[in-house]
Amino acid sequence: MPELAEMFEDEVVMALLYGGAVRLDQIARAIVLRRRCPDQTLWRCLLEVPGVDRETVLAEAARVGGVEPAPVDETRPSVEFIKAILLLLPPAVQHALFEWQLLPCAFAQGKKGGDRVLLLATHDPTRPELETVIQQLGLPAELRYAPERILQQRLAELENFRPPLLTPASPEAPPASPEASMPETEEATQGEEAVPSAAPSEPEVVEVSGSLPDEEATEADARPAPSALEALPESGREEDTGGIDEEVAATVTSGVPEEEPVGEVLVDPASESAPVGDPPAVSAPDELIDTPAAEPAAEAQAEAVLESTPEVEVETLEVASDAAGDEEQSLDTSSADDEEEDVPPPVKIVLDDLPELKEAISRDRVVSRLLEKEVVALHQVYQAYQRQQDEKLREPLWRVLAQSDHVPQDSIYEEAARLYAFPIAKLEPGKPSPEFVRSVMDTFEEEVRERLIELGVVPFEVDLDAQTGAVKLVLVTHDPMRPEVHRLVHRLKLERFELQYAPRGVIMQALMEAYPRRNEYLERVQEEAAYDLGTSYDTETELIDEDALEAEINRSKLINLFEATLVEAVRQGASDIHIFPNNQKKVEIHFRIDGRLTRWHVEDKVHPEAFIAVIKDQSMNVDRFEREAAQDGFIQRWIDDHLIRFRVSVLPIANALEDLRSESIVIRVLDDRRVIKDLRLLGLSKKALERFERAIRQPHGMVIVTGPTGSGKSTTLYAALHQVVSPEVNVLTIEDPVEYIIPGVRQIKLNHKLGLEDALRAILRHDPDIVMVGEMRDRQTAELAIKLANTGHLTFSTLHTNDAPSAVSRLYKMGIEPFLIAYAINLVVAQRLIRKVCPACKVEDKDPDYVMLRKLGFTDEEIARTTFYKAGRDRSCKVCKGVGYKGRRAIVEAMYFSRTIRHMIVEAQGSIDEDALREQAIKEGMQTLRDAAREVVLAGETTVEEMVRVTTTDE
Repeated sequence: MPELAEMFEDEVVMALLYGGAVRLDQIARAIVLRRRCPDQTLWRCLLEVPGVDRETVLAEAARVGGVEPAPVDETRPSVEFIKAILLLLPPAVQHALFEWQLLPCAFAQGKKGGDRVLLLATHDPTRPELETVIQQLGLPAELRYAPERILQQRLAELENFRPPLLTPASPEAPPASPEASMPETEEATQGEEAVPSAAPSEPEVVEVSGSLPDEEATEADARPAPSALEALPESGREEDTGGIDEEVAATVTSGVPEEEPVGEVLVDPASESAPVGDPPAVSAPDELIDTPAAEPAAEAQAEAVLESTPEVEVETLEVASDAAGDEEQSLDTSSADDEEEDVPPPVKIVLDDLPELKEAISRDRVVSRLLEKEVVALHQVYQAYQRQQDEKLREPLWRVLAQSDHVPQDSIYEEAARLYAFPIAKLEPGKPSPEFVRSVMDTFEEEVRERLIELGVVPFEVDLDAQTGAVKLVLVTHDPMRPEVHRLVHRLKLERFELQYAPRGVIMQALMEAYPRRNEYLERVQEEAAYDLGTSYDTETELIDEDALEAEINRSKLINLFEATLVEAVRQGASDIHIFPNNQKKVEIHFRIDGRLTRWHVEDKVHPEAFIAVIKDQSMNVDRFEREAAQDGFIQRWIDDHLIRFRVSVLPIANALEDLRSESIVIRVLDDRRVIKDLRLLGLSKKALERFERAIRQPHGMVIVTGPTGSGKSTTLYAALHQVVSPEVNVLTIEDPVEYIIPGVRQIKLNHKLGLEDALRAILRHDPDIVMVGEMRDRQTAELAIKLANTGHLTFSTLHTNDAPSAVSRLYKMGIEPFLIAYAINLVVAQRLIRKVCPACKVEDKDPDYVMLRKLGFTDEEIARTTFYKAGRDRSCKVCKGVGYKGRRAIVEAMYFSRTIRHMIVEAQGSIDEDALREQAIKEGMQTLRDAAREVVLAGETTVEEMVRVTTTDE
């Protein structure tokens, strides 16, 4: 469907589509409207489409634009506050605020820090016209988003306070009245096209040439401007909004009209002639371009390789659609047990129907290879191709693809480097060292040095040319094919050099170590003199001296230490911060990174209670003076231009001194950038992903994710929920606590007044379609969750079991009837997180334990062709800090409930035979946790030791 390609360039529309807030036919309508108003964005045209929730669209546009929600509701801000602000402003500015529905709501610190600013709430903060109003205020202000209905309600309370408009609005100022519009005269409307307004609820004032009698002018000014849909010709507009008009139907089914030209395919001119093999050392040429040097013989060889490349398999782009699917639109998920399933078919993008895309792929060897290896999906290539054509980018398709979101960028750049015959840098612990990088960089001019850092080009090592024996400088970058990189390196006037590929993370790590980002708070901590606790401080004291504690709390060093801790935790990718009080006048701060707790900092000569009091003071909903009860709070901070939330847990703990009350604090880092919204990014195998997607497309039934604490169950469930959210369904979740807000989902937080069982019973009366239950802990919760799944609701939940078959046994032992289990559950997914071996310091295992390998299921053929690795654990390694592992990925076993498995459960007598269920599931294609881990080992991503640790119970 090439015509729908416009939606891929609009981030707001894509977010609405993936979130289920809009349908394809509504987007198609908006595309038709946009043809009449090309200057408008597609998401604004959506506002004119019947059935689209304006509030949802505007809220999503604000979120994508980085606008925060405004602190506004039915009672905030007070009328007195608003009137006080309005009295400070000239009448014309006051009138503009009313006309544009801008509501002063609070004073707060701006996004970028500094002085406090006035927050103005609006339902459409992305309108550029609002900048004019802000400039007229005469004081610093920032926009925040609030629903239109609340703004109208609050502004209606102030209608008597609204000043009259004394002068007509100028072209630079906001329109004088939202009701003013174009007069419906033939002279004024002849030849004009209908254009959706930038703010549909507030049409523009259009000046009409000529004069009208006073009465006629007044009447014309009072008429509202026709909406984009009203201005459609009769042949292109339908009276009933329940169906799709002819023009939109043509858009959805037939593609681009013949009269619209298709953009020329832009490809890399040398993409078909790249040599394959290891090149000699590169000497500095007179001019370098973005193509590898190739001899005629190499060109012929490359041409032969291209001709022999198999055609790319057809893939589907799965999006929500209400159109009836035909046989060509059905997804091939052939299985003997699928006869009873009625899964809605996804819409297909067929490569044969897109000759321009097919030609572009055939000309780009990098993209062809990526699709052949299934590194990227066809719909991702399609989006990149549309962006390349629409923005008329001269870059090759593979580079446009690498710059897209949700693609494995390192894999794309590495594959491109191999095809362009650039060597892959051999990463080793401690290389390049910060001293080496700085010493080489300092020999270059400052302008060149800054440009090298900007492009991510780093000196790696000094090596000898194997052919000439001359010394050469090796430079590494994540994209050695860029023309600007070659031009810049040519400016260095190096006698001999060589460009090599290295992952972007390694480049950034080397630059950060050579030129580290400053943590101003940590610098202040180190600069401040040590605090003298004095002779009166005694660790044996049984009671806390509140006066001494207050004096120490007010020390700036403790506040700086706390802020530095938050910054470093985010930058190092920690999931949790642990504050350990110590009786020996010090505080230990630990970070949990990749599931492992490591000590980050120890602060001496600090009263532990003082530092804990600082944290409690900085946390919302935490009482500093409460030391005998558990407390939960939260913190928000802007760190590196991102809003990060922290959940604080305070717990009383025992102390060596019985009467001295101590507390432990654990802070969970909630970084929205880590939330995975696409199941494809979880690292599931192809078969597991296929089964997962099939299960969540069912209209009812249960999907259970099982595993120990910290195995990533919540991450998987959040990704699944993002796939099923839609305005057509009511999605509710029961969580304790709610960690991440999901647009379009009603998330219920449990508390001491609302328990899990009560919440489940209440949900049954709340007309749900999809429900997520945090965990089935007992029989009552399990029975209610099973009841939801058996009464037409798609239900997600979790259990704590070792593998998928044991989840069935666990429910049976809870007292759930076998027939209810059999026909309620669609899929059970057992999950673990396995650590990935550090790419910088991993060591080849030249003498693996062959007996152990065969016991773990490796065949002799796999052992012979696989290079096994061990964790280097080099303390000088800057990537893993001596741990030996960096990063984690999920491994799963997905047991889909076929007809055979359901019958086995129903016929169970006295107990569930887990082994029989496992054998049948494996026979039907289930991959066990150990099999999944073995694939990761074979790929060189982890070690046999880690495989054994994670799957020790999967016998």
